[in-house]
Amino acid sequence: MLKKQILAENFVNELVFKYFLQNPLFKIFIVPIFVLIYLSASCHSYIIEAVTALECYMISDIKSNYPGKLILLYLLFTVSHYLLTFFSDCLFAIYLQSTVVSSFKIHVKEYLVLHYEDFHSIGSGKIHTVIERRTRGIIDFIELLIMNAYFNSTILFVIYNRMYLTLGKELVFFNIGVLVAYLSFCYFTSFIIKRSREAANNDWNECSNRIYGILNNYDVIKSYNNDSLEICKLNEKGASVEMSYFYYDTVCNITRFAQVLLTILPNSIVIYMVLTGRGFLSLATFGQLALYHKQVMSLKSSMESFGKQLLRFTQTYTDVTDSYLVGKHLDNTNQGKEIQSFTDKIEFKQFSLYMKDRLLIKNFNFVINKGDKVAIVGKNGSGKSSLIKTLLRFYEYEGEVLIDGRDMRDITVVSQRNLISYIPQNPYIIEGTVLDNLKYSNKSITNKEIKNICLDYNSHDIFAKLQDGYATNVGESGKFLSGGQKQQLSFMRGVIKNADIFLVDEPTANLDKLAEKDLIEKVFTKLNDKTVLFIIHNFDYLGSFDKIIGFCNQEVRVYEKYEDFLTDIQLY
Repeated sequence: MLKKQILAENFVNELVFKYFLQNPLFKIFIVPIFVLIYLSASCHSYIIEAVTALECYMISDIKSNYPGKLILLYLLFTVSHYLLTFFSDCLFAIYLQSTVVSSFKIHVKEYLVLHYEDFHSIGSGKIHTVIERRTRGIIDFIELLIMNAYFNSTILFVIYNRMYLTLGKELVFFNIGVLVAYLSFCYFTSFIIKRSREAANNDWNECSNRIYGILNNYDVIKSYNNDSLEICKLNEKGASVEMSYFYYDTVCNITRFAQVLLTILPNSIVIYMVLTGRGFLSLATFGQLALYHKQVMSLKSSMESFGKQLLRFTQTYTDVTDSYLVGKHLDNTNQGKEIQSFTDKIEFKQFSLYMKDRLLIKNFNFVINKGDKVAIVGKNGSGKSSLIKTLLRFYEYEGEVLIDGRDMRDITVVSQRNLISYIPQNPYIIEGTVLDNLKYSNKSITNKEIKNICLDYNSHDIFAKLQDGYATNVGESGKFLSGGQKQQLSFMRGVIKNADIFLVDEPTANLDKLAEKDLIEKVFTKLNDKTVLFIIHNFDYLGSFDKIIGFCNQEVRVYEKYEDFLTDIQLY
């Protein structure tokens, strides 16, 4: 039984060890980020001191300092403050986007290792949404914790009252000029920001589609033991997202820094001219200068209150912990003894199967010898697919299923699936080329070997005549292929795996009569040494099978001869 992933009492422990320490960038960047934030906050306090010194200079009769020196100190601390903020933002952006990718991988893997029934009890659509919400929740929480809570705690004591704009003709026109320059800069940089944001969103959407494709095709991924491969491909998509969002965040940070300079530098000139008596005399008094300077400082000093932070913490905590993983089972891929081949027979002894408390199969006894071609017939929902998926270890059952005399429960899931080529009714087509899809079941096979196998199975022309042949991009979920082409691709992928047992789940649904006949003939001519369980609706071909299993009214009947089936054909 899978324990609850994140409980209230160990939330901090999960946060530290799962999301912080598993990301190598955390160990590299967290201390520099904290140091930069602390130094930035310290510079902010020094700015207050510099302003105080200016105020003292204004009201003092004894001028012990030169105005230029005071202005230089003011500029030094102000620019240093925003430079330090800029660098901490950049480092945090790198770390945060890396955490997005690592969190996605963590969350996808959490659901991909679920048992088949538990996975589908949640549903791929909901899992997709939950993964995105949990990932965004953990990112928001980390941002809240590091960039808000820590920063606010460090700098809060130097923030007091908001500052107001002083009136004055010269200052009004001057600030209008600053505003025009500021808005003009924002206008031109908005195009760069827009393009970088669009590129980042496109990469995000592709990564999101990849995740949905993985979850939506759980059956095939599991049957080919390609969990690690899918995570690796997701990592490639994630790297693109990481880089594009880092570029976007960097553009935004540079823009914000430039905006700060556009505010600080002109007003530094104003203060200098006031102090030297060269202009803006409306700020010649202590009170006016203090108000004006505090207004400048407030441009970037607003922050969220701790009350809002607490609300955000509650929201992000809920998003992260609401995982739907409580009480779910794992796939148990490492339990049992490994087997390398299938040499004798599969035996069902007093086999019973329930689906959501509904009895599908009761006390079923049946023997499938190596090399047998077994047809499975019955109405939709009668349990045909559930029977063959039991051999993939997707469902729990009662009774015994023996493979070469060994109880299936005592065999590792991975090694058992390695003995099986699974060809589903709805073919799972991965993003990439035709060749990528054909290699999905056998990573070590060469391109030449694939083409030779396709030639042997009369499938070569189907793929070679595509726009770019075997290098043709099939598109998302095979959208650039016809239904028949996708089914041929799925069938050949199973053939290329060259497993001992073939589980074929009604693959002729998208084929015309000629293609259907050709595929079934291949089962008997090319797969003559393989053990095949074939779900089929076209009864015209049943005479070629060694045995027929019929599902009808919660009863499973076995027909050793086609003639025996004909006597009950009206039941199916």
